[in-house]
Amino acid sequence: MLVTLIAHTNDPEKTIAAAAKLCYSDAHIETLLDGLTPEKTAAFLQKLNDFGHASPIEHASFTFGIEGVSRTFLAQVTRHRIASFSVQSQRYVRLEDFR
Repeated sequence: MLVTLIAHTNDPEKTIAAAAKLCYSDAHIETLLDGLTPEKTAAFLQKLNDFGHASPIEHASFTFGIEGVSRTFLAQVTRHRIASFSVQSQRYVRLEDFR
């Protein structure tokens, strides 16, 4: 199996904190972002965790390429909606060693 990180959110903690703060503030996004020092971001993320407010986590993203896995692995990893998936089509792609 080969896993490659293709792309990611540059500052995931700050992105998550800003997205969550938008839920509770009438300030402009620039104002919210400017006020998020690393210390304030960490403290706010801890509060989010304590409150069980997990949905802002979805604003951070990581895109991986995963190659050389079995069809069984693919079925299991895509079984629950914990991520967004783009899967190589067995209909349109002819592979000699497709498992």
